[in-house]
Amino acid sequence: MNMMSECLQKAAGEKMKSILALLTKNPVMGVLAGALTTAVLQSSSATTVMAIGFVSAGLMSLPQSVSIILGANIGTTMTAQIIAFKISDYIYLFIFSGLQCLILQNRKKQKISGRRYLHLVCCF
Repeated sequence: MNMMSECLQKAAGEKMKSILALLTKNPVMGVLAGALTTAVLQSSSATTVMAIGFVSAGLMSLPQSVSIILGANIGTTMTAQIIAFKISDYIYLFIFSGLQCLILQNRKKQKISGRRYLHLVCCF
């Protein structure tokens, strides 16, 4: 652990510290960052070990890491729930919300987002 924290501190430096500070500037952002990292890595253990390594290397404070670890646990739970749900039961709700974005929005970007959302839903 000592070796990993020393290497992290040497390799990452101030740029990594500023990125971590931005991602965890308040606890809600930290929880979201932890959940997103867990969703990408598919492992709350890996997210937790990374957070502990960042604290040990001095790149992150303990309160910042606690919010990330809480987000990692929430991300694991959300991933399991998404897999457990039967999406076909809710498909009409998703289609309705996509059509609502497409029809009711005036901005071009929001209409494009609505089209992409509907395309994604129809693929399921």
